[in-house]
Amino acid sequence: MGCPTSSEDGLPANDLSADNSFVITKYSSDPDRAWDVLRSFFDVAAPNSAASQSGFFPALISEFDEQAEWWKNHWYFVAPDHRNRYTAEKGEEEVDRAAHNIPEDAAAFTMEEEDYRRIRAFLDSDAGTAAVDFTPDGIAEIIDEEISVMLGKGSSEEECAKAVQSRVSIWLSENK
Repeated sequence: MGCPTSSEDGLPANDLSADNSFVITKYSSDPDRAWDVLRSFFDVAAPNSAASQSGFFPALISEFDEQAEWWKNHWYFVAPDHRNRYTAEKGEEEVDRAAHNIPEDAAAFTMEEEDYRRIRAFLDSDAGTAAVDFTPDGIAEIIDEEISVMLGKGSSEEECAKAVQSRVSIWLSENK
């Protein structure tokens, strides 16, 4: 996911990306603890967790579904500076902005059932293409080979990066 796709009418469609990736290798000195840390990123209930604070779609479908239920019952307000965000429970036709300390010029958003279905269908579709799919095979092979050497303890991270840089530069000059 994350690369531009085209909609049915040929225009650019939504762009969805994963900004973080996490790896736990077999060389981890404490894999159980590493998994605990990784799980904490996806725990929306944990205060100040990345999942609860990001403002983006969670990585786990179960968390997306849970958050969607919450959003269906709340208003979301964004101030013009895009820094300040506010929420208020639905229930009243018009939210009393003063009572919730929400500026009058803050834009209001809400998620309806149709919004949820549309977003969920998009996330479940194969509309996205992994960025690695756009990497030429020759470059992907170089990266795979050099990372394999590094993971096999045949080189350091720095040596791996230099080798990839050097080999990719040569490949690019030969394959213009």
